Amino acid sequence: MINRRNFLLGTAAVAVAGGVAACSSTSGGSTATTGAGATTELTLFHRWPMEPKNGYFESLVKKFTAANPGISVKIDKVINDTYKDKVRVSVGSPQAPDVFFSWSGSFAASLVATGNVLELDDILTKDAAFKSQFVANQLPPFQVGGKQVGLPIGMIGKFWFFNKKLFADQGVTPPQTWQELLDAAAKFKAAGILPIAYGSKDQWTIAHYVGTLNQRILDPAVTKKDYEPKTGEFTDPGYVDALQRFADLLPYMTPTPNAVAHQQARDGFIAGKAAMMYLEGAEYDYFKGSSLEWGTFNFPSMPGGKGDQSQLTGAPEGFMIAKNSKHPEEAVKLFKFLLSEAMGVEWTNQTGELTAIKGGVDRSSAPDSVKEMANNIAASSEMTPWLDNALDQRLVSTYLSETQLLLGGQKTPTDVMQAVQATAKKVRG
Repeated sequence: MINRRNFLLGTAAVAVAGGVAACSSTSGGSTATTGAGATTELTLFHRWPMEPKNGYFESLVKKFTAANPGISVKIDKVINDTYKDKVRVSVGSPQAPDVFFSWSGSFAASLVATGNVLELDDILTKDAAFKSQFVANQLPPFQVGGKQVGLPIGMIGKFWFFNKKLFADQGVTPPQTWQELLDAAAKFKAAGILPIAYGSKDQWTIAHYVGTLNQRILDPAVTKKDYEPKTGEFTDPGYVDALQRFADLLPYMTPTPNAVAHQQARDGFIAGKAAMMYLEGAEYDYFKGSSLEWGTFNFPSMPGGKGDQSQLTGAPEGFMIAKNSKHPEEAVKLFKFLLSEAMGVEWTNQTGELTAIKGGVDRSSAPDSVKEMANNIAASSEMTPWLDNALDQRLVSTYLSETQLLLGGQKTPTDVMQAVQATAKKVRG
């Protein structure tokens, strides 16, 4: 699985100051233009030069230009981490792409900070039908300063996946509470079955667990204050409690998880060697061709927890429009076509990703288990953002590296939070 959430701006950005127009084979990028003879050229920039998504966007552009013969569209695309560097620089330049991909949350905010992201509220007010087609809880993650600055193409949610056969063999039902999760894990372990497949060699996996536990346990007013760089202190005892709960899962997880990559752990789960694994919904695509019969359930509730126990961890991914586009009307037209209801269904059919269009997954050819997953995302009261997307990157680095030491038995939950508090003090300063 690609690490989508390492948003650190590397030195590579210096080399791409020319923006999207400089995309070349040397940077892993490629270019395709559709709409020969057109009078207006737009640029669409995304992060998927690989299949099936590369082919999906090429097909989409062909359909768009066929319906709009006066417009051509140049597609620029570079691989994930390179994209993070390039898009930050290019969006802030005069050569900004007209329509471009963005993650939601803090990454979207970083692009808005360039001053060249078009606010969409007027467009959505004038076209209420267009706005109403999106799953409601997928819109707030693309709001910055109360303004809608992007719209989602896909829903990304985190679920516990479980092996239906192993659960049935042991008479275990999907846990609804934390204690039920621990009881189920203990039962599998007693039967000689690995309860939870997990690899923490990839630190972002830690963020998914810890961020969800923080949300379940802490008062949302506390996390709202602490996740803000200017006011974060992280002194609430709930943070230590969340880390202790995470540590309580260690006896039931893959041994020495710090030495195990996420993909390695996932491969073991797909092979039927573990009862459960906490995965992103889109990872079901890796199950194709396997004999695994699987289901999903939301992260268990924490009795006594102060957070909304029905929230689902995850974040949509989507697109934005450049404010300085030389062809604003045409850019909006491409944007709306890209995120239209019809293309939303095709997004799921062709790529396996969950469309953010209401009922779009149900109208797709996705398996029933995937449709159920999409409906669970849509029914969630709110989306809990990825921890490594919600926090200042200095805090992310400390939080994840220290928690990795906790998993290795070298730190206690209190030790971890003391280090986080020290970093938070520097960030506030």
